[in-house]
Amino acid sequence: MQILNDGWQFAKGEPNEFVPVSVPHDWLIVAKKNLYKDDIGWYKRDLDESNVKDGQCLLIRFDGVYMDSIRFCWHQCHFH
Repeated sequence: MQILNDGWQFAKGEPNEFVPVSVPHDWLIVAKKNLYKDDIGWYKRDLDESNVKDGQCLLIRFDGVYMDSIRFCWHQCHFH
């Protein structure tokens, strides 16, 4: 098992300008004057899949995801 806490980037709204963040990261409470503003947040991280052999699966578990989330791997939606 490998912990993937490093190398995350975040963009709020449109996924155009990503900035590095440390996780855990709670973007809903970053703006103190506008707590819990309803919006979309994007996180991304590159994964090294060179250790995954043919026929093996890569399992990624996310802890602490708040509310509605969709995960994309290799530009494909996998779960809702």
